[in-house]
Amino acid sequence: MLAAAPFAHLAPVTVLLADGHAEARARLHGWLAAYLPQASVLTAGDGDEAVVMALANPLDLILLDCSLPRLNGLEAARQIRAGAPRARVVLLTQRGSAQEQSAAWLAGASAYVEKGRLPAELPRLLEQFFSPEQVR
Repeated sequence: MLAAAPFAHLAPVTVLLADGHAEARARLHGWLAAYLPQASVLTAGDGDEAVVMALANPLDLILLDCSLPRLNGLEAARQIRAGAPRARVVLLTQRGSAQEQSAAWLAGASAYVEKGRLPAELPRLLEQFFSPEQVR
């Protein structure tokens, strides 16, 4: 069971969720809302849309599915990091592999997480990314 909004003390943050499946975006949004009720959440259904949104908006966190349609998450991460080098990009995967994880690091990911582990990993990631000195 989640603690009641453990990161509610943070300043408002803006997050981009990019996944090709509406159900997955809704699930990710629910997990984020439980921890960051003050977050403004943008969503994208494909990699091209994610890149455009990431480069057009000041974002605090970007969650990208590795298997996004049109432009996969790894390439989207590369393009986002090229245009926004300080972006915090978390690449999500259905089934992790050492090869994909290595590709995620090369693409500039700040983290690489299997989707099934995200509920358990999300508090650690938020703590890492949003320590007081990192919140704008």
